[in-house]
Amino acid sequence: MKQEVNVLDEADEEATVMNFVNQIFREALKERATDIHVEPLERDLRIRYRIDGKLQEVPVPPNMRLLQASLISRLKIMAHLDIAERRLPQDGRINLELDGDPIDVRVATIPSVNGESVSFVCSPARSSTLRNSASRPTSRPASAASWARPTASSS
Repeated sequence: MKQEVNVLDEADEEATVMNFVNQIFREALKERATDIHVEPLERDLRIRYRIDGKLQEVPVPPNMRLLQASLISRLKIMAHLDIAERRLPQDGRINLELDGDPIDVRVATIPSVNGESVSFVCSPARSSTLRNSASRPTSRPASAASWARPTASSS
């Protein structure tokens, strides 16, 4: 019995989209981006990373606008969202791993005039955060600590 073999070439749209999605996440995490925004424009596709609190636009290949529907669908599949729903906002989550470190990615889709916009918020997974926070000293101003505690009213 002979098995079917799928040959992936550079012209394969699905492979191109998967590689591009992986590249988006890899570059964003390498640049220490906290957010990723994928926004369809009238004639283009804009991708921006939030790095150090500032949104920075990243270059997008000119033909990616043609693959926008496939790109959005791939992102929604990764987040376990309904790919058929395009008129309502959706929220989901993607668990990634980069160099052995787990990354938690929250996903939100919002319908827009030119298609769906997708936003990602990337953060270290909880176990990684706890492991890293144990080795870092925390400094909290005394005033912030007093704000967090309720005070007894003197009436």
